[in-house]
Amino acid sequence: MFGGLASSEGDGTQEPDFVPSDAAPHVEVAGVGLERPRQPAQLHYVAPSETGEAEERDVPFGGGGVSSNGGLTAEQMASTPKNAPCPCGSGKKFKMCHGKDA
Repeated sequence: MFGGLASSEGDGTQEPDFVPSDAAPHVEVAGVGLERPRQPAQLHYVAPSETGEAEERDVPFGGGGVSSNGGLTAEQMASTPKNAPCPCGSGKKFKMCHGKDA
């Protein structure tokens, strides 16, 4: 009986008759669409520039072309108040965006 209790030798205590193992069996699942998705080597961005022209940029996958402060200048990092919107344009407050590590 699974999960049942078996009485010990008359001492009044009960012990489980099934004790699950700590090691779970390894199960492999295979099927169409379950393989790991391929990561692109490079991302291609197209966006309007300030003049309205299309600006194209290629960036290595993983943010290799982005600086640690997200493209903000040292002046922007120093002069932005904590509760002001972040100058990166994310819509978050500076203290919750780029000001988190500052």
